[in-house]
Amino acid sequence: MIAPGEDPTGPLDGAGTPGPSILAEAEIRALVQRYNALGDAGRFEEFVHLFTPDVEFRVGNMDEPFVGHDGLRRMLDQAREDLLGWQPGERMHLRHFTSTHLIDWTTPETPTGTVHYQCLMPHGLDHWGRYLDSYRVHGGRWLIASRSERRDGMAEGGWAWHLWGPNGVRRT
Repeated sequence: MIAPGEDPTGPLDGAGTPGPSILAEAEIRALVQRYNALGDAGRFEEFVHLFTPDVEFRVGNMDEPFVGHDGLRRMLDQAREDLLGWQPGERMHLRHFTSTHLIDWTTPETPTGTVHYQCLMPHGLDHWGRYLDSYRVHGGRWLIASRSERRDGMAEGGWAWHLWGPNGVRRT
């Protein structure tokens, strides 16, 4: 584990250029995979602890971020209510898939990441976009310190479309 303040660069690569620690990058990639697995499984209390206590999580074009673990819990409770209210009585699941996870070591203490995602539901592809992250070691492990979700598209008639509409503005 690379601790804050330690150099995240490992041995020089074949070109003589220092690169990020393979272990640190693997831990950050596993963090993003846990985010998907725990969130999709509804294991929200474990999910919340993938984030630093002071996290700021921005969703779409909402003005205010969800802040801290309590803010994340409010976000998750709202998502659960939205999902259950969308098609009552229907079998429901979410499956998030991520790809093209690019980690930039702008500083050793707070690397940033861009992650593309797609969300599948019983009707098929529902919405897709990008997560813009920053990561930080807290309590001896890498956690998400900030996340901005940027939705690039939604399937017409799907769950995200129902919530956000064609202009990406959350319906109340």
